[in-house]
Amino acid sequence: MKFIDENKAAISFGDIKLSLISLFELQAKATKLSININLIIEGINVIKNAFEVIPFYEPDIIKIAHELRKYLTDYIDCIIIATAITNDKELATEDRDIHAIKSRLKKKYRVKIYSFNDLISESDK
Repeated sequence: MKFIDENKAAISFGDIKLSLISLFELQAKATKLSININLIIEGINVIKNAFEVIPFYEPDIIKIAHELRKYLTDYIDCIIIATAITNDKELATEDRDIHAIKSRLKKKYRVKIYSFNDLISESDK
């Protein structure tokens, strides 16, 4: 599947990468919502097998995440953004705090940040 629209990101399923910390967040959220443990395990395994998972402890990610603390209080968000920056990838997120500073991040780090609605073409809405 590919979403393409002028002035928007072009994404192929195989291009999607995610931070290992996102798997932790998913696991924690699912547990908080009392989702069946077997579904959580299955979901984590599907994601691990479907996408490239990038460790959050790579030195460049740590350095940039530390810099990003100037802009965000949530260190996990800093790690996620730093992962996109160090891998020269665009970031898709629904996080309001990240969207509030996306212009600053684009200017300083040349990272583009999108919401899901930004990525779908008008015909898909």
